[in-house]
Amino acid sequence: MPELQQTDVKARIADGTISAISIDTAIFDKYGCNLAHAVLARLDQFKKGGVNLILSEIVVKEVTKHIAVAAAETQRELNAALKRHDRRWGLGKNLAAAKAEFQLDVDPVKAATEQVTDYLDGVGAEVIPGEGDGDLAAEVLRRYFDVLTPFESRESKKHEFPDAFALLGLDQAAAARKTLIVCVSPDKGWAAFAAQSEHLVVVPELDVLLSWFNDPGRHLAEKVVAVWAKGEAKAIEDEIDRGFEYYLDGLDFDINADAPLDYDVEPISAVLQYIYKDKISAPSVIAEDEDQLTLSVKVVAKIGFEAAFSFYARDSIDGDNVSLGSRTPYTEDDLTFDVTLTVSRDMDGDVIEVLEATVTSTKVSADFGYVDPFPDDDPTHEKY
Repeated sequence: MPELQQTDVKARIADGTISAISIDTAIFDKYGCNLAHAVLARLDQFKKGGVNLILSEIVVKEVTKHIAVAAAETQRELNAALKRHDRRWGLGKNLAAAKAEFQLDVDPVKAATEQVTDYLDGVGAEVIPGEGDGDLAAEVLRRYFDVLTPFESRESKKHEFPDAFALLGLDQAAAARKTLIVCVSPDKGWAAFAAQSEHLVVVPELDVLLSWFNDPGRHLAEKVVAVWAKGEAKAIEDEIDRGFEYYLDGLDFDINADAPLDYDVEPISAVLQYIYKDKISAPSVIAEDEDQLTLSVKVVAKIGFEAAFSFYARDSIDGDNVSLGSRTPYTEDDLTFDVTLTVSRDMDGDVIEVLEATVTSTKVSADFGYVDPFPDDDPTHEKY
C-alpha cells in the first residue's frame, strides 16, 4: 500500500479500516528492551478494544533473545566483580546469598521468557505464529531467490529471513481479517514491503503513532512542555534531571579519540549539564486516561563525559605492554534524547505533578578528539 500520511492513517483508524498495530524488534531495541518503559508499557491502552496489538512470534523470540543475552552479560560481569572484590579485600565470604539475591544462578533465557510472557499478558498482545498459515516458507524462499522485499541485493540485506517471516505472517493475518495493520519500524525494508502490500502500513516511530490515538490529550501535553520550556516548573525539571541521572549513571558509552600511542580506554562518567529548552520538540501523547497522561518529546542536551585512558607501548623483545601513564580527560557533547513523562491530570492550578520521567537514546558517544599522553611535558625537552 502506498505510504499514508498522518491524516490518512488517523482517518482509517477512525473509520475502523485500521484495526491493529504491530511492533518491529527495532522499536523494542530503541528502548533497550526495557519492557517497563512507559512507551512500551502503555501499549496496554489497546486492551480496552477497538484496536488490537498483534506481534509476530518472530519479533517476540528476537526480543526474548536480546533480553537474555543482555541478562547473561550482566550476570557474568557482576559475578566476576563480586569474586574480584572478595579476593582483593581478602574477605573469604560465602557469595551464595548474594548470588541468590541478584539471581546470578538463574537461567537468563528462562528469566527473559518469563519477563516477556508477563509483558505480553500485561499489554494484551496477540502473538501470531512465525510459520503463518499454509506454505509461508515457500513464499519466503521465492522472495529470497528473486531478491524481492524485504530481501535486497546488498550483502547486509541478503539474509532478512526473520523479517520476511514476520512481514509475510502479518500480511497474511491482515488479509484473513480483512483489515489493515499499522506496523511500527524504522527499517526501510519493512516500509518497502508495505508499499507493495494491500494490508500493511509502516510508520517509523511508535510515540508518533500512539499520539494519533490520543489527540484529546494534546492540549495538556503542550501545556506541560510550555511550562517546562519557560523554566516555570522546577518539579518537572527535577524529575527530568533524575531521569537523566538514572539513565547516564554507569552508562557504557562509545568513545572516539585519537592519540600518538596505543591505549586502552574505559568510560568513567556521563553527566547532564543542561537541556537546550529552545530545542524541545512538540510532544507526542503516548497514552491517557482520566487520571494521567503520558507524553514523549525529543530534547538536545549537553552531556559532560570523562574517560580513563591508559597508554602503553609494546616491548618488541619480550612482547609485553609497557605502561606509559594514564589520563582522565573531560569533554562535552550535544546529544539527542527521548524524554517520556507521565503526569497527573489532577493539577493544583498550574502545578504539574510528574509521576515518572524516563530518558532513552539510541546511541551515546563522546568525542575526546586528540588526547595527549604527556600534556604537562616541556615540548623542548629531549626525551630520548
